[in-house]
Amino acid sequence: MRNTTLAFLIALIIGAVTYNSVNLLCALFVSPLFGLRCVSVSFFGLTMTRTEDGWQTARGRFSPGIQTMTVIDIRRNTAPDSNKAALKFSIVRIFIKAVLALAVTLLTGQAWEAFITGRSTFGYNIAILYCAFLWITVLTDIGTTVFVHGFAMRGLGGYVQQLADYLRAGGTFDRMQLRPPEELPYPNATNTEKIMYLMFYCEYLLDAERTEELRYPVYTLCNMLSGEPFSLQFVLAYMILIFYYSRYEINPEIASLFYDKASAAMATDNDANTKRVLAYYAYGIQHDPQKARFFIGKALEVIDKFSPTAPAENRLERRLINELDETLKKQGF
Repeated sequence: MRNTTLAFLIALIIGAVTYNSVNLLCALFVSPLFGLRCVSVSFFGLTMTRTEDGWQTARGRFSPGIQTMTVIDIRRNTAPDSNKAALKFSIVRIFIKAVLALAVTLLTGQAWEAFITGRSTFGYNIAILYCAFLWITVLTDIGTTVFVHGFAMRGLGGYVQQLADYLRAGGTFDRMQLRPPEELPYPNATNTEKIMYLMFYCEYLLDAERTEELRYPVYTLCNMLSGEPFSLQFVLAYMILIFYYSRYEINPEIASLFYDKASAAMATDNDANTKRVLAYYAYGIQHDPQKARFFIGKALEVIDKFSPTAPAENRLERRLINELDETLKKQGF
């Protein structure tokens, strides 16, 4: 029994390393074939962010496994349909994993024969369990892809994707007419879909300067994320919370909680919105106007490069940066 348990643990570790390695390699080298680009990678709390000067690295809170963030490559003259690009990338990634699983199955044929005839050894058990793990990940990825692109994209997740495509096509926030998530016709939305929608909803309210109404979506995000481990896909949500609790409802405890979660990712990100959030945190929570001036200066340096395919987001970002910039100037900083 002990040998079986040890074989299972060894196979699980090798399988997890293989799974994460394939995902990482696909994100880096396969995604560009579909107009995508890996912009951030997190290794057990070590976050690497791709910038114009190369990869920047910073340490943050420990997080399990390897996480990657792959987005539409805005450097291309014509951006592909994001949903179709993500679907094609997912299919090719699954195909690569299936080929790997098949190759391992063929190479471990002797182990399977020994297992069937009752002559399996410790090494054979590891090989069989490792092979089984690979096939389970393939089937899991197929199920996830079918769910996301076959069902979720018809629900709130698809609506969120439409909002992103609308902004990237030059749309404006004021024409979105967004509503609180419970008023939308998506009763079975997942938490991830709700978080993604709430990020857009917060931007929508900020753009309209309806800051009093920000309290509800921000509180909802805070409740959903405060007890969860770090997730690379939610860094923008963390930044919204840091900004809100540093600017509109000063709360050092909550702002610092999410700053600690996102600090590594933010430290390696040179985008204007990240520098703006760091500036507000320095001003509102750390009470350091000189540090806030430094980050506002960095934000102003790169604002022209921020979200070039979504002018509405660029205009909103400029306004939020300028508000603190003017406040600091009045105080002599």
